[in-house]
Amino acid sequence: MANANEDQFKLYVNDTGLLCCMYGFETKLAILNDTIKGNARGGIYENIISECLIKQGYTLYYFKPDNDHEIEFLIEKNGEVIPIEVKAGNNPTISLNNFISDFKPSVAYKLIGGRNGQSGVKSTLPHYFVMFI
Repeated sequence: MANANEDQFKLYVNDTGLLCCMYGFETKLAILNDTIKGNARGGIYENIISECLIKQGYTLYYFKPDNDHEIEFLIEKNGEVIPIEVKAGNNPTISLNNFISDFKPSVAYKLIGGRNGQSGVKSTLPHYFVMFI
């Protein structure tokens, strides 16, 4: 992580319950009714994953190579940089695919709200599998 850029970062709330309380009434109601959509949904999922990774002892890094792409989390494991992309659904992962092509990690993770799969070095896993990373 010697190449970390301290000017490039993303902030997460240390407690996802507090994050949900910070949202307005309509968003809270959508969470309760399981109808939440858009940026709030993705932000909540990212926040949960950040909490899980930090509690496992990882230092989190953020990667934004340009204005159109980002990788939510980079972690260091066994001396290697591991990219982790978080999706609320099972959307395409252009940023993760570009990262894999450019940097050739031995493993990369896409965490989604669905089933698992494997494509090359990219493992697609349900969100709750973050505990096994």
